[in-house]
Amino acid sequence: MNKTVKEVMEKVSHTFKNGVTVVNTTPHPLTFQDSQTMELVSIPSDESLVINAKVKEIEIRPHFVKSVFVSNKDGEIKINAIKTLLGEEVVIIGSMIAAQAYPGEVFGMTPVEGYERVAPSEKRMRDDKFVTYEEITDDKVYLDNAKEFLRRCIAEEDVFKSKDELTSAIVNIQNYTYTIVPGIYELESCLFYFSPQEIANYLSEAIPIVKEFIENAEQYREENKPNNSNK
Repeated sequence: MNKTVKEVMEKVSHTFKNGVTVVNTTPHPLTFQDSQTMELVSIPSDESLVINAKVKEIEIRPHFVKSVFVSNKDGEIKINAIKTLLGEEVVIIGSMIAAQAYPGEVFGMTPVEGYERVAPSEKRMRDDKFVTYEEITDDKVYLDNAKEFLRRCIAEEDVFKSKDELTSAIVNIQNYTYTIVPGIYELESCLFYFSPQEIANYLSEAIPIVKEFIENAEQYREENKPNNSNK
Protein backbone atom coordinates (compact mmCIF):
# COMPACT_ATOMS: atom_id res chain seq x y z
CA MET A 1 0.00 0.00 0.00
CA ASN A 2 1.23 3.50 -0.81
CA LYS A 3 -0.94 4.94 1.95
CA THR A 4 -0.81 3.74 5.51
CA VAL A 5 -3.45 1.27 6.61
CA LYS A 6 -4.86 3.90 8.95
CA GLU A 7 -5.27 6.45 6.14
CA VAL A 8 -7.01 3.93 3.94
CA MET A 9 -9.25 2.84 6.82
CA GLU A 10 -10.40 6.38 7.50
CA LYS A 11 -11.32 6.73 3.85
CA VAL A 12 -13.33 3.52 3.45
CA SER A 13 -15.02 3.27 6.87
CA HIS A 14 -17.92 5.00 8.56
CA THR A 15 -19.53 4.81 12.00
CA PHE A 16 -23.31 5.25 11.92
CA LYS A 17 -25.47 6.83 14.60
CA ASN A 18 -26.44 3.38 15.89
CA GLY A 19 -22.78 2.72 16.72
CA VAL A 20 -22.13 0.25 13.90
CA THR A 21 -18.85 0.78 12.06
CA VAL A 22 -18.71 -0.45 8.46
CA VAL A 23 -15.64 -0.90 6.26
CA ASN A 24 -15.95 -1.16 2.49
CA THR A 25 -13.61 -3.82 1.08
CA THR A 26 -15.47 -4.19 -2.23
CA PRO A 27 -14.12 -2.71 -5.48
CA HIS A 28 -17.01 -0.23 -5.64
CA PRO A 29 -18.34 2.70 -3.60
CA LEU A 30 -21.36 1.84 -1.43
CA THR A 31 -24.35 3.91 -0.37
CA PHE A 32 -25.89 3.28 3.05
CA GLN A 33 -28.87 4.88 4.73
CA ASP A 34 -28.41 5.78 8.38
CA SER A 35 -31.28 4.03 10.16
CA GLN A 36 -31.63 6.81 12.72
CA THR A 37 -31.17 9.99 10.69
CA MET A 38 -32.19 8.61 7.25
CA GLU A 39 -29.09 10.37 5.90
CA LEU A 40 -27.45 8.78 2.87
CA VAL A 41 -23.79 7.95 3.42
CA SER A 42 -21.45 7.11 0.55
CA ILE A 43 -18.45 4.97 1.51
CA PRO A 44 -15.73 4.90 -1.18
CA SER A 45 -13.50 1.95 -1.92
CA ASP A 46 -9.73 1.67 -2.13
CA GLU A 47 -8.13 -1.04 -4.24
CA SER A 48 -5.41 -1.54 -1.65
CA LEU A 49 -8.00 -2.79 0.86
CA VAL A 50 -10.18 -4.89 -1.45
CA ILE A 51 -10.60 -8.42 -0.10
CA ASN A 52 -10.53 -10.98 -2.89
CA ALA A 53 -11.39 -14.67 -3.05
CA LYS A 54 -11.63 -17.36 -5.69
CA VAL A 55 -14.43 -19.62 -6.83
CA LYS A 56 -13.47 -23.27 -7.15
CA GLU A 57 -15.59 -26.01 -8.67
CA ILE A 58 -15.75 -29.41 -7.02
CA GLU A 59 -17.28 -32.33 -8.89
CA ILE A 60 -19.99 -33.92 -6.76
CA ARG A 61 -20.91 -36.62 -9.25
CA PRO A 62 -20.80 -36.95 -13.04
CA HIS A 63 -22.27 -33.84 -14.71
CA PHE A 64 -22.73 -32.01 -11.39
CA VAL A 65 -20.37 -29.57 -9.69
CA LYS A 66 -20.51 -27.47 -6.54
CA SER A 67 -18.96 -24.00 -6.28
CA VAL A 68 -16.87 -23.33 -3.18
CA PHE A 69 -15.33 -20.01 -2.24
CA VAL A 70 -11.67 -20.01 -1.30
CA SER A 71 -9.95 -17.45 0.91
CA ASN A 72 -6.31 -16.41 0.69
CA LYS A 73 -3.55 -15.12 2.95
CA ASP A 74 -3.76 -11.57 1.62
CA GLY A 75 -7.42 -11.36 2.60
CA GLU A 76 -6.70 -12.71 6.07
CA ILE A 77 -3.96 -10.11 6.58
CA LYS A 78 -6.33 -7.29 5.60
CA ILE A 79 -9.08 -8.59 7.91
CA ASN A 80 -6.65 -8.73 10.83
CA ALA A 81 -5.37 -5.21 10.07
CA ILE A 82 -8.92 -3.83 9.97
CA LYS A 83 -9.86 -5.46 13.27
CA THR A 84 -6.64 -4.31 14.92
CA LEU A 85 -7.43 -0.69 14.10
CA LEU A 86 -11.23 -0.66 14.38
CA GLY A 87 -11.98 -3.47 16.83
CA GLU A 88 -13.54 -6.92 16.67
CA GLU A 89 -17.09 -5.58 16.27
CA VAL A 90 -16.39 -3.82 12.97
CA VAL A 91 -18.57 -4.97 10.05
CA ILE A 92 -16.34 -5.73 7.08
CA ILE A 93 -18.38 -5.51 3.87
CA GLY A 94 -17.10 -7.50 0.92
CA SER A 95 -18.36 -8.99 -2.32
CA MET A 96 -20.74 -11.95 -2.10
CA ILE A 97 -17.82 -14.21 -3.04
CA ALA A 98 -15.63 -12.74 -0.28
CA ALA A 99 -18.45 -13.01 2.26
CA GLN A 100 -18.72 -16.73 1.52
CA ALA A 101 -14.95 -17.29 1.45
CA TYR A 102 -14.46 -15.60 4.86
CA PRO A 103 -17.66 -16.61 6.71
CA GLY A 104 -18.17 -14.72 9.96
CA GLU A 105 -15.37 -12.29 9.06
CA VAL A 106 -16.66 -10.61 5.90
CA PHE A 107 -20.35 -9.82 5.36
CA GLY A 108 -22.83 -8.98 2.64
CA MET A 109 -25.34 -6.13 2.60
CA THR A 110 -29.11 -5.91 2.94
CA PRO A 111 -30.94 -3.29 0.87
CA VAL A 112 -33.33 -0.80 2.43
CA GLU A 113 -36.89 -1.99 1.89
CA GLY A 114 -38.17 -0.66 -1.41
CA TYR A 115 -34.70 -0.53 -2.96
CA GLU A 116 -34.23 -4.23 -3.66
CA ARG A 117 -34.76 -4.08 -7.42
CA VAL A 118 -33.38 -0.67 -8.37
CA ALA A 119 -30.30 0.00 -10.48
CA PRO A 120 -26.96 -0.41 -8.65
CA SER A 121 -26.38 3.36 -8.69
CA GLU A 122 -29.68 3.87 -6.82
CA LYS A 123 -29.18 1.18 -4.18
CA ARG A 124 -29.47 2.06 -0.50
CA MET A 125 -28.09 -0.38 2.05
CA ARG A 126 -29.03 -0.86 5.69
CA ASP A 127 -26.70 -0.09 8.59
CA ASP A 128 -28.48 -2.45 10.98
CA LYS A 129 -28.75 -5.75 9.11
CA PHE A 130 -26.09 -7.69 7.22
CA VAL A 131 -25.74 -11.08 5.52
CA THR A 132 -23.45 -13.75 6.98
CA TYR A 133 -22.51 -17.17 5.65
CA GLU A 134 -21.10 -18.56 8.87
CA GLU A 135 -22.22 -22.06 9.73
CA ILE A 136 -24.65 -22.82 12.51
CA THR A 137 -23.91 -26.37 13.59
CA ASP A 138 -26.89 -26.80 15.88
CA ASP A 139 -29.75 -27.94 13.66
CA LYS A 140 -32.21 -27.07 16.43
CA VAL A 141 -31.66 -23.40 15.57
CA TYR A 142 -32.78 -24.04 12.01
CA LEU A 143 -35.69 -26.16 13.16
CA ASP A 144 -36.93 -23.51 15.59
CA ASN A 145 -36.57 -20.76 12.98
CA ALA A 146 -38.38 -22.85 10.39
CA LYS A 147 -41.22 -23.57 12.82
CA GLU A 148 -41.59 -19.90 13.70
CA PHE A 149 -41.62 -18.93 10.02
CA LEU A 150 -44.34 -21.42 9.19
CA ARG A 151 -46.39 -20.34 12.19
CA ARG A 152 -46.32 -16.77 10.93
CA CYS A 153 -47.07 -17.85 7.36
CA ILE A 154 -50.28 -19.43 8.58
CA ALA A 155 -51.24 -16.84 11.21
CA GLU A 156 -50.36 -13.49 9.66
CA GLU A 157 -51.49 -12.15 6.31
CA ASP A 158 -48.78 -9.48 6.19
CA VAL A 159 -45.84 -11.77 6.93
CA PHE A 160 -44.49 -11.28 3.41
CA LYS A 161 -44.46 -7.49 3.38
CA SER A 162 -40.79 -7.36 4.33
CA LYS A 163 -38.62 -8.93 1.66
CA ASP A 164 -35.62 -8.90 4.00
CA GLU A 165 -37.56 -10.95 6.53
CA LEU A 166 -38.76 -13.29 3.82
CA THR A 167 -35.21 -13.81 2.57
CA SER A 168 -33.98 -14.67 6.05
CA ALA A 169 -36.84 -17.08 6.62
CA ILE A 170 -36.29 -18.85 3.30
CA VAL A 171 -32.60 -19.28 4.08
CA ASN A 172 -33.49 -20.83 7.43
CA ILE A 173 -35.89 -23.22 5.72
CA GLN A 174 -33.27 -24.06 3.09
CA ASN A 175 -30.54 -24.73 5.61
CA TYR A 176 -32.73 -27.11 7.57
CA THR A 177 -34.60 -28.94 4.84
CA TYR A 178 -31.68 -29.06 2.38
CA THR A 179 -32.57 -31.47 -0.45
CA ILE A 180 -35.78 -32.74 1.11
CA VAL A 181 -37.72 -29.77 -0.24
CA PRO A 182 -35.65 -28.73 -3.28
CA GLY A 183 -38.31 -26.31 -4.53
CA ILE A 184 -37.48 -23.97 -1.65
CA TYR A 185 -34.09 -23.32 -3.24
CA GLU A 186 -35.72 -21.67 -6.23
CA LEU A 187 -37.19 -18.97 -4.02
CA GLU A 188 -33.96 -17.28 -3.02
CA SER A 189 -33.07 -16.58 -6.63
CA CYS A 190 -36.62 -15.32 -7.22
CA LEU A 191 -36.37 -12.61 -4.57
CA PHE A 192 -34.90 -10.09 -7.00
CA TYR A 193 -37.46 -10.72 -9.73
CA PHE A 194 -40.82 -11.17 -8.04
CA SER A 195 -42.85 -9.30 -5.46
CA PRO A 196 -43.26 -10.69 -1.94
CA GLN A 197 -46.88 -11.52 -2.72
CA GLU A 198 -45.94 -13.49 -5.83
CA ILE A 199 -43.40 -15.41 -3.79
CA ALA A 200 -45.99 -15.89 -1.05
CA ASN A 201 -48.36 -17.49 -3.54
CA TYR A 202 -45.64 -19.83 -4.74
CA LEU A 203 -44.49 -20.64 -1.23
CA SER A 204 -48.03 -21.48 -0.12
CA GLU A 205 -47.80 -24.60 -2.25
CA ALA A 206 -44.62 -25.68 -0.48
CA ILE A 207 -45.75 -24.88 3.07
CA PRO A 208 -47.75 -28.11 3.61
CA ILE A 209 -44.76 -30.16 2.47
CA VAL A 210 -42.33 -28.29 4.71
CA LYS A 211 -44.79 -28.34 7.61
CA GLU A 212 -45.16 -32.09 7.39
CA PHE A 213 -41.40 -32.49 7.28
CA ILE A 214 -40.87 -30.24 10.30
CA GLU A 215 -43.54 -32.05 12.32
CA ASN A 216 -41.53 -35.25 11.92
CA ALA A 217 -38.06 -33.69 12.08
CA GLU A 218 -37.58 -33.86 15.84
CA GLN A 219 -38.52 -37.53 15.98
CA TYR A 220 -36.27 -38.22 13.01
CA ARG A 221 -33.38 -36.41 14.70
CA GLU A 222 -33.85 -38.33 17.93
CA GLU A 223 -33.86 -41.65 16.10
CA ASN A 224 -30.72 -40.76 14.16
CA LYS A 225 -28.57 -39.27 16.89
CA PRO A 226 -24.91 -40.36 16.71
CA ASN A 227 -24.18 -43.24 19.06
CA ASN A 228 -27.87 -43.46 19.90
CA SER A 229 -27.59 -47.24 20.19
CA ASN A 230 -24.86 -46.92 22.82
CA LYS A 231 -27.07 -45.07 25.28
